[in-house]
Amino acid sequence: MSSVATLLVVGFAERAVYLVPILTLAVMVGEPLAKLLRFPALRLAIGDIIASLNRKLNRTKRSTATRLYRGMAALVMLLVPTLILAVLLMRPDGWVQLLTVILLVALFGELLRPYQLLRQRRAAKAGKLTLQSAEPHFLFPDTHALLRYTILCAADRVTLLIGASLYFLAFSIAGLLCYLMLAGAARYYAPAHTGNRAFGWAAHALFSLVNILPRAIAAVLNWLAALFTPRTQPFTALRHPRAARYTHGWMAMLLNLSLGGPIPTAAGPATLPWIGRGTPKPEAIHLTRALQLVGLTLLLWVWMLASTIYLLPSVK
Repeated sequence: MSSVATLLVVGFAERAVYLVPILTLAVMVGEPLAKLLRFPALRLAIGDIIASLNRKLNRTKRSTATRLYRGMAALVMLLVPTLILAVLLMRPDGWVQLLTVILLVALFGELLRPYQLLRQRRAAKAGKLTLQSAEPHFLFPDTHALLRYTILCAADRVTLLIGASLYFLAFSIAGLLCYLMLAGAARYYAPAHTGNRAFGWAAHALFSLVNILPRAIAAVLNWLAALFTPRTQPFTALRHPRAARYTHGWMAMLLNLSLGGPIPTAAGPATLPWIGRGTPKPEAIHLTRALQLVGLTLLLWVWMLASTIYLLPSVK
């Protein structure tokens, strides 16, 4: 193995050693820690900044080319401060490293929100679900629509966590933060919310590129998790590989549901294409099954990260 490849593998494995306990802590205490540190409010504030760039730069009277260039400029304006913050958090000082660990635990906890999902599962089993989602504010037509949205969010957050973890392993804090900022920009600058494809082209194209590997890993781990989740259909899903292009489509096939329809997003309401041949009216048992599948997916990902730790003795 060449010296460059050796350094890359060692760096990957050393960051995996750092990341595995952080993810474990994030599952257990990350969500309450995120609330204590006001991460939900911070996430909304960052969303407002992303949306404000769209309002200020994406003028309806501008040409398509101007909107395209302004979308690129908006993306640079978001990524440069993100990189500066990453550099500050990568300083070797002991207190900075401790602060970084705390922030990462809270960040991953905010991504997963396991206690929120468990509360929704208890409410669904007790028949106490409301039609209003807490965030973003949206009134669903029935509880089935709310459960479809909850299942989608659970799968989507694990995919984001896998992507954030992967780019942390490859490029440390800078990779993680830039990946998440790109994800936010791609969602806020969707054509349905910007009124055209030009302004959000740069964000969508770049995020689609960097998200290819995380989505592929998530799809494979979802399928493996389905092998150990009762009443799922992993082998039936293999006959519909195109469904994996959409997170909700792959989950629909694995869980034997039909998922789609209107959903809330941070930038406003959106409509997902319907995918799946099962029932479009999930109940509490379907949510339980989905959370089992997502939980096993996360467990498999952490196990994969932990297994890379054994690479260290062989390459040093």
